[in-house]
Amino acid sequence: MRSNRQEYIYNMKNTILFVMVLSTLTVSAQTIKKYYTYDWKETTIAYARFLSITEREDSVWHRRDVYIREKKLQMDGYFKDSACSIKDGKFYYFHSNGKLSSAGRYSNNKKTGIWRRYHSNGRLSDSTVYIKGNPAGISLSWYPDGRLSDSAVYQMDGSGFYINWFADGTVSATGSYSKGKKNGSWKYYHTNGKLSAREEHDHGELISVSYFTETNEHDDTIDVNKPAVFPGGEKAWKKHVRKHLQFPDDYKIDNADRAVVVINATIDADGNISAVDVNTPFHPDFDKAAIQIFKKSPKWIPATEHNRRVQYTIRQTITFFDME
Repeated sequence: MRSNRQEYIYNMKNTILFVMVLSTLTVSAQTIKKYYTYDWKETTIAYARFLSITEREDSVWHRRDVYIREKKLQMDGYFKDSACSIKDGKFYYFHSNGKLSSAGRYSNNKKTGIWRRYHSNGRLSDSTVYIKGNPAGISLSWYPDGRLSDSAVYQMDGSGFYINWFADGTVSATGSYSKGKKNGSWKYYHTNGKLSAREEHDHGELISVSYFTETNEHDDTIDVNKPAVFPGGEKAWKKHVRKHLQFPDDYKIDNADRAVVVINATIDADGNISAVDVNTPFHPDFDKAAIQIFKKSPKWIPATEHNRRVQYTIRQTITFFDME
């Protein structure tokens, strides 16, 4: 098991490891090389964003996925089979900026031991211990600014208690588990502290639910779970993109479908875009142009969950050619 310092050192060696990956690439039956598009569809090198190299090492297969242009690792892990369907061993995932995204170990496709995830700014996102794929002990999660967002305590039998907080520190949700499934009363709250929903569960089965307004009156609303959407819908979003899309100067795209940037953005409970990150880059100038489209966006219609507005993460592709 690696300490936080060891994981940091591993993260700093990401670019060096890329060179090592290429140096080990040989033409043999023990090496499998594949190329993938931005959405992980197998392709040729001309259209590839990712290079995957899988090599036989004793009784296991070692796979490393690489961001081609950035020359950085995206994933480093071990599998039992050449098809890479059974994860078994240490795994490391990386954000496109080279920072560690998550780290831990699998045993026969089940998480085991401590797993840690990280935000793209390098801060810890969550830390959980797993036994045969199930969380055990104390599990904690944090917002990108370091504030606590989730806390859960799990027993060996799968029972446990969960609490979630809004970004301002007020309680968002509470509930308990039995054998890994929601059980008993689960309560959800508006940002003003008033109850938004009460659910009754019986070992994973939802028995009843009641909704309440921000003034604590009973609410008959039934459409309470919605993703965040751009005002006016998909058609209006495409219009916004066309209006603000700036094709970088002095560049020409020979294969139009290659000029795609994938963006992650966080929409807060008020509809503001509070964070924008590049999930899959294309080129620094194109990446910056894609980010600007989100920064110039008006407020979105915020997501709702359990009858209250919540923070929501979207993933959007920005394509640099005619979007009709």
